[in-house]
Amino acid sequence: MTRLLGRLGGWCARHGKIVLALWVVAAAALMGANLAFSSPTSNDASIPGTDAQRAHDLMKEGFGPGYAQGGTVQLLLYSAGGSLMEDERKQAVERSIDRLRTMPHVVQVDSPFRRGGISSNLQIGLIAIRMEGHDPDKLAETTQALSKAADPARAAGLEVVPADASNPADKEIKTGPSEIIGVVCALLVLVFAFGTLVAAVIPIFAALVSVASGLGVIGLLGWVVDMPKQAGIMATMIGLGVGIDYALFLLSRHRRLLAEGVPVVESVRRTVASSGGAVVFAGGTVIIALSALTLAGFPLLATLGWVTGISVVTAVLTSITLVPALLGLLGHRVNALKVPFLRGAGAAGSGWA
Repeated sequence: MTRLLGRLGGWCARHGKIVLALWVVAAAALMGANLAFSSPTSNDASIPGTDAQRAHDLMKEGFGPGYAQGGTVQLLLYSAGGSLMEDERKQAVERSIDRLRTMPHVVQVDSPFRRGGISSNLQIGLIAIRMEGHDPDKLAETTQALSKAADPARAAGLEVVPADASNPADKEIKTGPSEIIGVVCALLVLVFAFGTLVAAVIPIFAALVSVASGLGVIGLLGWVVDMPKQAGIMATMIGLGVGIDYALFLLSRHRRLLAEGVPVVESVRRTVASSGGAVVFAGGTVIIALSALTLAGFPLLATLGWVTGISVVTAVLTSITLVPALLGLLGHRVNALKVPFLRGAGAAGSGWA
């Protein structure tokens, strides 16, 4: 493998523009296709073979609508000023129930005035709403609309608090700022480690290309298999981490060889032949570990395991092809734009690197 990796690294260093163009075009095409043909996502958090799953399936079969995923929404009523059974409050609640029954996908609304629907102090009640045919991925919007339909109860001075029956897989995870902060922090660490802006940017750029390519493949695979909505988030986090780490291996070794007077292309060849093997081995280990999640018996974890492995594969591929291409193109300019007062600015990679 050492000889093969050395040849690959040398070829990429000599044809840096071609390799760089191919990776940028591939990443852009994959991400563009993913955005243009956005695939559906799955929130299936079932665990086949467990007592809890069996109980859930029996409830769904026996009680019908409302026991499917995200099929029940509850509205909690609270009357701080007295009993819910007081005529004005009771009429307001009943008007809210009438409005709820006219909402789309609502098949049954259980009044809080049923047995077990109201607390012993008569101030807290629960409206149970069963739905069918709605979009589980938009449960938050559905719950908000149902809560809005209970405005007559609010007008009567009651507090109405919505609650849905979703599971953690249904929750919308906000992304964007966290990844940006992570990339900026990584860039600062690399600047301190290498002492040059050019060297610090190389691992970041390679990791971003890797993540973009991986996310594009994962998104398109969503048309073939059930893809959890968390798949892209996990792939991004792990892809950024391993992508930067693997590029860091190669860059540190290359800068040492350059400091020893080795020509650029030869330095890249030696770097990929030696450190590239460590990258391939490390990436393979991570992929095997993630693939072991398929043995957990939890479909959600199993899918997240092999899907996240795709981001590791792209990180390895960019490390042994794109990074050598960038190093070949930059030559000794890899040590350009030195940051004053940092020991890592030395070409030999002294300091943290």
